[in-house]
Amino acid sequence: GFTMSGHLQYVQGNLGSGQGWHRDSVNMDQFKAIAYLSDVTSATGPFQYYLRTASERSMRACEKCYGIPKANNRIPVDPQKSLPHSRLIEVLSNAGALLFANTRAIHRGKPIEQGQRFALTTYFWERQIPEHIMKYVN
Repeated sequence: GFTMSGHLQYVQGNLGSGQGWHRDSVNMDQFKAIAYLSDVTSATGPFQYYLRTASERSMRACEKCYGIPKANNRIPVDPQKSLPHSRLIEVLSNAGALLFANTRAIHRGKPIEQGQRFALTTYFWERQIPEHIMKYVN
């Protein structure tokens, strides 16, 4: 894997980190560790994650019940309009927090509404870095 540093600032119309709702992998579990280097509020772009969307079974259910294609990394519909709100987690914390997530699940960095966010994100793969990610690695 690799670690990416991020300094994100408010820009009108931004999609947030990750450029909107997505899955990092559709074929296998993938893990990510995010260290917040600044305090993160709902307005400064927290990590948002839908519970019970990472397993093969849940991916089939999301496709059948909510129209979210299981074969797409990018989510073409707004899951906030279809998935139960009770399954959405928004991770707010102080600087120094470390979170781990299986990013096969539907997730995003919420669009920043004001201010800025600093974070380090480490990506982990069981094998080699996938081609669609490799183009961003130095």
